[in-house]
Amino acid sequence: MNFTITKITNFLGHKNALYQLHKISDQSFYSAGADGLLVKWDLDFPEDGLLVANTEQPIYSIASNKQNVLLGLKNGTIYVLNTETLNEEKQLLIANNPIFCIANYKDSFLIGTESGVLYLMNSEFKIIGKKQISSKALRSLHVHNEQIYAGSTDNFMYCVDIHFNTLHPPIEHLDTVFSIEHTDKHIVTGCKDARIRVFEAETLQLIKTIDAHWYHVKSIAKNPTQPILISTSMDKTIRLWNTKTWELLKVIDFQKHEAHTSSVNCGLWLNENIVISCSDDRSIQAFHIELKNT
Repeated sequence: MNFTITKITNFLGHKNALYQLHKISDQSFYSAGADGLLVKWDLDFPEDGLLVANTEQPIYSIASNKQNVLLGLKNGTIYVLNTETLNEEKQLLIANNPIFCIANYKDSFLIGTESGVLYLMNSEFKIIGKKQISSKALRSLHVHNEQIYAGSTDNFMYCVDIHFNTLHPPIEHLDTVFSIEHTDKHIVTGCKDARIRVFEAETLQLIKTIDAHWYHVKSIAKNPTQPILISTSMDKTIRLWNTKTWELLKVIDFQKHEAHTSSVNCGLWLNENIVISCSDDRSIQAFHIELKNT
């Protein structure tokens, strides 16, 4: 694979470290972080970020459906906004500890907390399921083929069904599982030990361990159409991987691309050619990635 990578723009205005990005469309997204602000951005108008909410709490997680945007806050509150009006609808105190991850499950939401409890909330915002999954914090959630994967600071990845029944024995890692993704054949994890691990999807047998970064892998995300995965890291870089061979394709860094100057906490594909990323350096950046036929 041969690429050209072009930095498009910076999105500036947040007052502290950024933790989360959430796609709205191929052109727009939300950002959130330690300053408690939720901001809506459009790729074509990077100077015109719209302040949607000030939660007055660090925002650790974001999820949405057609009707609502949910924010997971440091104090254990779920902050609910209407997607059309962007008005606050309610605040729900779920736990007395941070909500690090939220994921969609059909019309419901899965919520992971610092205490290791996994909650299931329905579309009417009622808790209809609750289970202690881990003795330590749940840091990542991912749903694939109606199976729920949860990564924890106890160094394990858990796999359960919607009733929280165990589907596979917990998968041990060497450190915190910060991010979980899937490809056509694999479940992939990004970890605090700077490694990416690739598991066979059906059996969860480990098939490859990659020394991916110098420091923590903070997020991983697959391209919507191409066999490419991005990883972001505390080492200030974004890296592109071939999901067929798992070879490193490109490194996006400050020296070559004027990228981030601090930990890159989240990255996602806004569309098949645009990667956006956010960092402790308080910036959001956008890169155009073009795959060239050779």
